[in-house]
Amino acid sequence: MAAALLCVGLTACGGEKKLNNPLNIEAPVWQQFAHPKGENVIIYKNADTNSSRLQFSAEPCDGDACDFKILWSDEKAPSGWSVDDETANNYSAYPILGEEGDFYKVYVSREWLGAVEGYIKKAECDVIKPVELTPALVDSIGKTECRRDYIISEGKLENLCLSSYLGEYDGMEFELGQFCGNCLVFVETKPVMINASTENEPIIYTQSVNEGNEEFVLNCGQNQLFQSTEGNYVLDTKKLSDDQVLSLFESIRMKSTEMKEVLFYLPDVNKECFQHFYIYLTGIELIQARLRAVENLSNPSDITSTSGCPFNVGDALGYWTYKSGGESLVFIIYRKGQQYFDVDFDAYNKSFRAPHPLRKGTTHGMEVFRCGEERYYYQIKTEGGGLAIRDIGDPDFVVDNMSPMEWK
Repeated sequence: MAAALLCVGLTACGGEKKLNNPLNIEAPVWQQFAHPKGENVIIYKNADTNSSRLQFSAEPCDGDACDFKILWSDEKAPSGWSVDDETANNYSAYPILGEEGDFYKVYVSREWLGAVEGYIKKAECDVIKPVELTPALVDSIGKTECRRDYIISEGKLENLCLSSYLGEYDGMEFELGQFCGNCLVFVETKPVMINASTENEPIIYTQSVNEGNEEFVLNCGQNQLFQSTEGNYVLDTKKLSDDQVLSLFESIRMKSTEMKEVLFYLPDVNKECFQHFYIYLTGIELIQARLRAVENLSNPSDITSTSGCPFNVGDALGYWTYKSGGESLVFIIYRKGQQYFDVDFDAYNKSFRAPHPLRKGTTHGMEVFRCGEERYYYQIKTEGGGLAIRDIGDPDFVVDNMSPMEWK
């Protein structure tokens, strides 16, 4: 499903309270949530019961590394994938973005699958509000979730939230977040592995994993762990010293992230845990975020204002980042009139290379556009933007590092 520019509504963390913001992030302006009264409440694409329904599609596979998608019922799922309605229920809630007649316009998100705006009938929902958070409340809720959330209360890193929890697959995991008054906002970090150690003080070091990529390892003393479930331990984050927190913060923070995880406490839904929501960057902001993560380009200007930029924001369809001969490049597809082009943006020199027209043709009975390696072809929507890159030998295989999107 192509990502769209969603009207999430963001403000500086803490809003008018102007809280200390060590991660320099924004929080969503969500004051009300739709809480379904029962099971199997349909989420519609428009404020109309005759419009398409939100669905969930799964790849057929036997292992854990399966692919999933959220899509509307008027969209076609990949060949062979299962499709079921993605309905709402009374153990979930959805941020309300507005109203339209007998419907609430809501924000629906899934971790790593993206987010959409949809509509739920007012008659099938109650309207609830989040509880204002305090460090003590965050600490008490975290204990029931087999995790430890610790909010720093003073100094340079005031309001930074450290979270350690038991992951589904990888044992102890660690996150950096921000206390924002009525919510916690967590951002992506570099990988962190937590080990139990015989030492009494935590030791932070790096190791090379996955063909040279760095992973940060935090060795913790037994006195800094607590037993969350039988035989499993989680780091007690409040037992880290200020110097240890600062060292970890500087080691694993990223220049820019593409997804934020937002935690609200909605006791009307569940008194024992947070409700989790996900915000994704799209459009030109997503390209800029990718550029900020590229080496030697920590503060890029809007790339469309770069000298020699051959396209406008509304003409860009999709992109991905890659390295070639030690150079960090961004490969962008854009449209100019009826012709489609690709162009490389040199992230180090902040310059565009000469664009190339895409050659139109037919493959597997589909209209495609080719450029570069012959084994790849592109499918381009002629209305509303959007782009997919596929392996020419398998029409159902989509290359993972492409970012299809709609631009407005």
